[in-house]
Amino acid sequence: MVVRKQVGKLEKLCIDASVNLIYQRCKYLADEVIKIGLEIPRGDESDRLSIRNAGIEVFTDLGNGHMLDKDREISSYSSEEIRQLMVNKFVEDIRIYLWSYIPFYLYDEMVSAILNGVNQTVEEMKKNWKLGTNMPIFTQKVYAIVKVTEAIQHKRLQKLKVDTMPKMIRTNVIRNLNKFPKLRVLELENILDFGSVTGDATVRMQRQGEFIMYSAIRKMPNLVVFSLKYNCNEDILNALMTSKNTLKVLDVEYSRLITDDCVPKILEFTNIEELSMSKTKLSAEAQANVILGLPNLKVLPRGDFLCEALEWIAWEQMNEVKTYHRLNIKNFWSSEVYYFHTLDQMTLVSEMCPHISHMLFMFQDRFTCPLDVLSKFNYLQDLELWGGDFYLDEFEIVLQAVGKTLKRLDLHHFDGMDLKSLSLISLYCANLQYLGFSGCGFKESPTSTDEFEAFDRRTEKDIINSMELFLELKTISMRSPCPANILLVLLQKAINIRKVSFGFDCALTDELMDKVLIENRFQYLEEFEVNKTNELSMKTVSSLLVNCDNLRCLMDLSCWTRITEEDFEELKLHMKVNNIEMKLEEELEREISLYEICQSQLKERYQPVAWFDGD
Repeated sequence: MVVRKQVGKLEKLCIDASVNLIYQRCKYLADEVIKIGLEIPRGDESDRLSIRNAGIEVFTDLGNGHMLDKDREISSYSSEEIRQLMVNKFVEDIRIYLWSYIPFYLYDEMVSAILNGVNQTVEEMKKNWKLGTNMPIFTQKVYAIVKVTEAIQHKRLQKLKVDTMPKMIRTNVIRNLNKFPKLRVLELENILDFGSVTGDATVRMQRQGEFIMYSAIRKMPNLVVFSLKYNCNEDILNALMTSKNTLKVLDVEYSRLITDDCVPKILEFTNIEELSMSKTKLSAEAQANVILGLPNLKVLPRGDFLCEALEWIAWEQMNEVKTYHRLNIKNFWSSEVYYFHTLDQMTLVSEMCPHISHMLFMFQDRFTCPLDVLSKFNYLQDLELWGGDFYLDEFEIVLQAVGKTLKRLDLHHFDGMDLKSLSLISLYCANLQYLGFSGCGFKESPTSTDEFEAFDRRTEKDIINSMELFLELKTISMRSPCPANILLVLLQKAINIRKVSFGFDCALTDELMDKVLIENRFQYLEEFEVNKTNELSMKTVSSLLVNCDNLRCLMDLSCWTRITEEDFEELKLHMKVNNIEMKLEEELEREISLYEICQSQLKERYQPVAWFDGD
């Protein structure tokens, strides 16, 4: 039994149709806009006037004649003025038309539809660009198309993520921020259109009209999430004061103009729960004051400065209180400057931030900081651990202490893994939902002589029998060379798995998958990902399709060397004909760069010579 594609919702059909509508109207607008003010050779002035009048006729035929000033002669309008009026009226008409049919809960989908339609048109024009293309006409068309992005303007829109938009249309959106007064989520991160990433962006932004952004943000009293990486400054923080009672998430990472002078402004956002302020110019003292001054602060994304800030707080309070101040911080991120923390630092973190549930920890050796210090974090749910050895560094002690709360365990370059260590993970981590291995060292079964071979087999069998089932495990990620016997047991014990992902070095074969499916039919499996393999074939594909009733993703089959291109195409055709919902390969969509366009056109015009071996 396979998963069939369901009949799509009517609202999705309408949204998809809106994308096509925007695409078609953008093409129409691009064709019509160049009819106004056509360039002709110097000659009879009457010819030039007749072409200008023809352009005005096009403008009035589109229903825009009422926009002309009645006290002004038609002949006095320049081509540029007519073109501008035409595009503005076109955008306004389509904006009113679209939003008049959209309910409030589909606002975000409509914004995406408009942007996708505009982006599709621009990308098509870029693909059709040639070295001999008339650049003035090409530029006019692109300008008119990009102008259509103003159709997303709606006074009740609540979410605007500019960072996810194509770069070509971001500036246009920023220029019209004042048209979105009801925004609750505004993400402007990585906006590089205003300048460089070193802070010069803000200077340039001020020169080009700082009130465009500042005044717009001042008129947004309902902001809950605000993000502006690289280019945030004190003036923007001042503009955010109108939403200081509602703001809960603030992201100013990499903003070099956020200095200690900005701390009083940041402290006015008393309801902040998540604050990204790494890689700014804030000192350790300023960061400590921010952490202490925001009582609701819980999350510090990429907060590698936490240890230094806590040490400053501890030093300030060592003569005032007997116990350290308790904070509500729930995440820990290892330093990106010196990476490895000492025992004293981690002990201080466990005392001042006892509620930490998410941790990225870099382990160096047991002399710098023993691994069992992690056992002090009793609320740990998500552990990403880099470095260490399961037995030499006594990781079992950590599992005994925090295993019952762990839901996600991601191990990188972690050695000493074998069947016994896997058995201990299954024993102590009963609630584990994600288990990942990347670059880890798995021990091969030792080669035994005939005298001890039977004993080794009994020992391995006893370990397997003692293993608990991974009842809550939903995802397995294996990016490490792993022996077949360990991989077999792991897959057999994960009876409720939803997703498995393997790297190239895994010992997955058709024979191993047959053994796995005898014990575990993967009844809930939805995604099976193997990026590249020389061992799996269509036999495994068939077995998975027969046994896994909920399978929706089986990839990337185009990189499985034992599957021929003919078999792959036949399989894709079978899925399409039988209406089976199945993803078989990665689908990458990206913008075409100007460099790629020029390169392809140059290759087309100038064919390679026989004596040159390069590209």
